[in-house]
Amino acid sequence: MATTDLDPLVAIYQALTPGDPAAAYAWLFDSWPDLPEGTDYKEGIESQFAIIDMARQSVAAAAHENGGAEVILSIAESAKQPEEVGRAFTVVVGTDTALDLALEHAGSDHRNYRMMARGILWTVFRQSGWTRLEEALEQVKAADAGPLALVDIFLAASSDEETWRRLSDEGSEIQQRYWELMDPWRVSREDGTAISFVARHLLEVRRSPAVAEWIAHQQVDHEIVVETLEQLPSDLVAGATAELNSGGFAYSIDMLFGKLDESDAVDDATIARLEIPFLNSLVWGSRANLALYREIARNPALFADVIASVCKPDDGKGDDAPGEQASEAATTIIVQIMTGSGEIPGRTQDGMIDYEKLSAWVNDARRLCRERRRGSIGDSFIGKLLAKAPTGEDGVWPCESVRELLDSTMAPEIGNGFVVGTHNLRGVTSRGAFDGGDQERALAARYTKWASAIAFKWPHTAGLLLRIAESYQLEAQRNDQEANRLDQYAGDPGTAADQPRAVAPNICLDTVS
Repeated sequence: MATTDLDPLVAIYQALTPGDPAAAYAWLFDSWPDLPEGTDYKEGIESQFAIIDMARQSVAAAAHENGGAEVILSIAESAKQPEEVGRAFTVVVGTDTALDLALEHAGSDHRNYRMMARGILWTVFRQSGWTRLEEALEQVKAADAGPLALVDIFLAASSDEETWRRLSDEGSEIQQRYWELMDPWRVSREDGTAISFVARHLLEVRRSPAVAEWIAHQQVDHEIVVETLEQLPSDLVAGATAELNSGGFAYSIDMLFGKLDESDAVDDATIARLEIPFLNSLVWGSRANLALYREIARNPALFADVIASVCKPDDGKGDDAPGEQASEAATTIIVQIMTGSGEIPGRTQDGMIDYEKLSAWVNDARRLCRERRRGSIGDSFIGKLLAKAPTGEDGVWPCESVRELLDSTMAPEIGNGFVVGTHNLRGVTSRGAFDGGDQERALAARYTKWASAIAFKWPHTAGLLLRIAESYQLEAQRNDQEANRLDQYAGDPGTAADQPRAVAPNICLDTVS
C-alpha cells in the first residue's frame, strides 16, 4: 500500500503494524476491510474492490517472498474470508505454485485451510477453465486424497451443466457430498432448467431450508415449490422453529406461498394442507386471507379435524384427547377463527351468504364434530364463524341467511359462540381518559335497534343481539367507573389521567353462559 508524506495516518499505521504477518494483515481478508487510505465511493464499488484486491495481492506477494507457504497459511488461519487469501495468492505466484498448495489442503479438516484451497481452485478455474482442474482431479485421485478433495475441485468450478455432467461420472459419495455443500446462489437466475435441476438435487440430500430461501427469489415451477414446502417441516432440525419464525426465513415462506397463489395449477386444498405447519409465521405475513381458511369454509371435515386435534372431547376423556402440547398449527387456526381471521361458509362472489350452502356446511360440521365427540365445542366455534356475517340487505346485522340459521338451529353453544365471536371481532379500542363508556353505550344502542328490527321474524337472533347489547352496557359501566377513578387525579401532573388510554377488547375464549 502506497504512502505519502502528506498522509501521517498511513505512516502511523505502518509504525504500529505488528511484526506477525497474521496479526498484521489478516484483517485485509474481511468482507469489506477499511483501508488506511480511506474509502472513496465516487469511482464506484467496482473501483473500491479493485483497490482492495491490489492491497491483498501486495500482502500475499510480500508474505510469500518473506516466508513462503507457511506465512500464507498463517494469514489464512486468522482471516474471516480465507478464500480471498487463496485468490490473492494465486494471482501473485501463478497457477502452478498455487495449485500445489491448494491440492495439499483441499478436503482438509481445517476449515480455513480448506476454504483457502477453494479460493485457489476458483481462481485457477476462472483463468484456465476445466483444463487445469482436470489435471487437478487426476492428481487428487492418484494421491488418494479422499472424496472431499475431489468435491472441493467441483465446488470451485461454475455451477452449470458442464460441471454437473462431469460430476455424474464420479461415484455416488462424491455426488452426494457435492450437493450437500454447493451454494445454489451461484446458479444463473436466467437458467430455469438449471434452477429446477439444482433444487431437486438439494431436496434429495434434505436441504429444503436452503432451497426455500433460494427459490423464493427465483422463477421456478410450482411443482418445486410444493415439493419444498412438503419436505421442509421434517428437514428442520429440533429447535429450528426459531429459524422458521425469523424475519428473513418467514418472509421466504410467505413468498413461496405467494407463488402458489399465483399458479392456476395448485388448488386451495393443496395450499391449505401445505400452510398448516407454517401458520405461526404466515398469520403475520402479507397473506392475510390464507387458503386454509377458505378451505375450512368449503370443507366441514377439515373444520372438525382441526377442532378434534386441539380440543378435548366433550366428556374430557378418551384416547383421542390431544396431548398437553397440542399442535401449534391447530391451536393457531382455532385462535384465528375466534379472533377475526377465516371465512364464513357459504359466502358468494357478491359478498352475501347463500343460506343453502351455509346450512349444509353447518349441518355437516355439527355432525362430524359430534362423531369426534366435540359437538359442544364445535358448535361454539361455528357460532364464532357466524359472527363474521355481513350486514343484511335491509341494513340490519347479521344478514338474513345467518339469522335464518340461528333461528332454525337455536343451539345454545352456537348462540354463545356468536355472542363471544362478535365481541372478539371488535379488537382494541382507544379513548380519552375521561370518556368512560360512551363507545360501549353507542354499540349497545345499535344492537338494541337491530334486535327490535328483526324481533318479529327472527326472535332467537334478536335475543342474541340483546345479549350483546347488555354486555356492552355492563362494559360501559366498568369504563365509567374507571373514568371516575381517574377523575380523582385530575390536575395532578404526571398521573395517568393526563394520558389517553387504550382499552383491550373483552375477549373471551370460553363459552358465554
